Amino acid sequence: MWRELVGTHFYDAGSSGSVVLPAGASILQIIAVDTSGGGSVTIFGGAAIPLTPAVPLNLRFNHTLLVARTGALTVVFTGTDSYFIEYVKAGNT
Repeated sequence: MWRELVGTHFYDAGSSGSVVLPAGASILQIIAVDTSGGGSVTIFGGAAIPLTPAVPLNLRFNHTLLVARTGALTVVFTGTDSYFIEYVKAGNT
């Protein structure tokens, strides 16, 4: 079930690296691509999600499922050619 999410919309993009989410942020989607093989995405310190060469990874989340409950939680893009992450920080910030 989707619930209304009120807050400030953010996104980040790049080739590879880490995105640090503020406490209370809800991830809406993650897109990543790796053309050469060996790239991965790690969400909040979990297991690395391997990327299939030249096949974009497109993850969309129900915002009630993937929320950074504390600050400084990261999504790490390793060996990727490009990534995009979209998230909402609940509240008026």
